Amino acid sequence: MSLFLHATRIVGSLSPEIRQAIGQNPLTGVRLLDLTASPVEELEHRRGEGGWCDGVSFLEEGVILYCPSPYSRRQNFTIVHEIAHWLVDSDDDALDWVADHEDSQRVIEQLCDHIAGKLLIADEIVSAVLDGQPVHAAHLRALYDATAASEPACAIALARRLPGVGAIVIIDRATNEVAYSSLRWDGFDERPVAYPWSGQRVPETHPLTRLAAGDERRVRSWWSTPWGERHPYYMDVICGHNRIHAIFCEQDLWAIEDLHLDVPDRRTQRPSRELTCPCGFRGTVTGYPHDVCGEMFCPKCDSCGCTRKTAKHRRCSKCTVLTPPADLIDELCSMCR
Repeated sequence: MSLFLHATRIVGSLSPEIRQAIGQNPLTGVRLLDLTASPVEELEHRRGEGGWCDGVSFLEEGVILYCPSPYSRRQNFTIVHEIAHWLVDSDDDALDWVADHEDSQRVIEQLCDHIAGKLLIADEIVSAVLDGQPVHAAHLRALYDATAASEPACAIALARRLPGVGAIVIIDRATNEVAYSSLRWDGFDERPVAYPWSGQRVPETHPLTRLAAGDERRVRSWWSTPWGERHPYYMDVICGHNRIHAIFCEQDLWAIEDLHLDVPDRRTQRPSRELTCPCGFRGTVTGYPHDVCGEMFCPKCDSCGCTRKTAKHRRCSKCTVLTPPADLIDELCSMCR
């Protein structure tokens, strides 16, 4: 069974009254499910696998903690995402399916995102916005305007309408980072070699780094892993003042090219390890380790053991070599003093 079928099945297990209550006011849905939601000023721990919510759950106690954002739509998504974690935790079929994946923490975040998206935005609304067209970047803003849902919830709803492997991506122009990415593939055999993921920086040579506010593009493009593997996509993108909305899809939905001869590669089984990075990421990482230090690349900041070890080093003012702080006196290393 695929991620989307599990999400549909779990949402369908709720009564229509509870689904409607969650969609209209998530806090009402929390009470109907006999859960407790408590606002907190700051969370000590956040989920490290790319989720966009400001919440954490104590599942056995039925308690949800969340950072309130009453003047934005983010709070609704946070609360419904945590409801989804509670639903998944009590669903043995979903837990067994998640456990079969090499990066189970990331998969469970994807599953909870899609459950939250289905609860917040009905399929009928998505159909009305698309109006028979293939998904394109402008639909993200149109769906946002047509609902009270957050941008990530809208991205999740649109990802359900991609006909194959792809992603609906929101990029923060100030940091050049992926603020949110809703991925679309059904099983491990469909998993692409590289794909945008929340917290990743846009690759330095990517066309997205050269956009100005107001630009729109439909091009054959790509995404790459921190270690340089590229995966081809067709891309439709709109650049705003603060955000970039981009659709990545293996299929040419927008007739960009006449011939489509390339068959995209699929990701092979790669080693997985647990990683705790100084940037704040904590979770399972899948990929090839750096051949120099032997440590995994962080999916959030792209650093390996080499860069993590030298993060606090400073350059000697004379020879410019990166030097441990303890070896610097008056900004000169021991070789130059």
